[in-house]
Order: sequence, then structure tokens, then C-alpha cells
Amino acid sequence: MNSIKKQPQLNLRKVMNRKNVSDKELAERINISRTSVNAIVCGRTDPSLSRLEQIANALGVSLIELFD
Repeated sequence: MNSIKKQPQLNLRKVMNRKNVSDKELAERINISRTSVNAIVCGRTDPSLSRLEQIANALGVSLIELFD
């Protein structure tokens, strides 16, 4: 029997909405473009662990809270 492990999925938009933070505001907090934030949010690019840590810190959440 094959067991399929579900990969954790970045759930950044949900966290940003809960914290009432826009793409533009997050971009300013972590010093990247709004377009780059949007690419991360939409899953077009995979952020590095250090970038995820910056995002979590900017939103005042733990790294784990960024994922499902």
C-alpha cells in the first residue's frame, strides 16, 4: 500500500487577512516588491526559509502558522 504524504501548504493569504496586512504593506515590512509578495502568495514562487522567517516575523506569527 502506497502512503502519500501531504506536503504542508503555505497559507499566507489567510494569515495576512487575519492580521489585516496587504501585499504592499508586507512588501514594505520585508523590503521586497509587492509583485514578489504576490508571487509568493499565489504560489508562483517558493520562498526560501529565511524569507519565510522574515514574513512570519513581519506578521507577528510563528513560522508554523504560515502553513495549513
